[in-house]
Amino acid sequence: MVTLLYKCLASLENRRYTYRFYYGPETIGALTYLSLYRDHLRENLLAGLVVTCCGDSGPFTYKQVRDPNNGLDKVVAHVLHHSQVEFKVLPFFPSGSDERQYCSPGFNLPVGSLMRSMYGTYPEYHTSLDNLDFVSAESLLQTFAVYVNIIYALEHNRVFENLKPMGEPFLSKYGLYHTIGGQKQQQEHPKNLRYLLNYSDGSHDLIDIANLLSRPIWQLEAAVSDLLRVGLIAE
Repeated sequence: MVTLLYKCLASLENRRYTYRFYYGPETIGALTYLSLYRDHLRENLLAGLVVTCCGDSGPFTYKQVRDPNNGLDKVVAHVLHHSQVEFKVLPFFPSGSDERQYCSPGFNLPVGSLMRSMYGTYPEYHTSLDNLDFVSAESLLQTFAVYVNIIYALEHNRVFENLKPMGEPFLSKYGLYHTIGGQKQQQEHPKNLRYLLNYSDGSHDLIDIANLLSRPIWQLEAAVSDLLRVGLIAE
């Protein structure tokens, strides 16, 4: 699944961020990696995810970052909520997989872990029954899709400023609103435009606005593009 995710990212044009994939043995591998790259990670890492336990049919489990001031927890919770999957969110605890190394107090990196059934919660874990009869391609692809949505959200989650904040702009002037009143069709796009204009105040990012609208961030893409095109908002 991670290799497929790598290929997906490699084909993605105009990425905002760079991505680093690490494969290695648990604990000692992560500690060695941290000893080599800790300064670089401290200075540059926006978010990281430890990928484990991805192939069973259980509900998703997201283990949060140790430091509550991070840019990842909100993104993952938003994506899970809008990915039509069953899930639960757990606070960080200092055991489990390699997230406990990345989140140890000396590093305190913004690294969470997204999995299906969490390690230690099912009898097949660390036994010979954790095999190809237990995992499935369908579950792996569903997990892959959630990870892709998280990457989309990270790439597109930005903070904008309304350049015409003194009252609501006359959207018809910009070709962004129907010219005949009383029409009930296509009301979602104008609603997205109004929310984006009102909450693009430098303090709300797109996920905040999407949450206010109770819709996923990817449904705001057209409205953001329109407002940028006519110069009503700027990043």
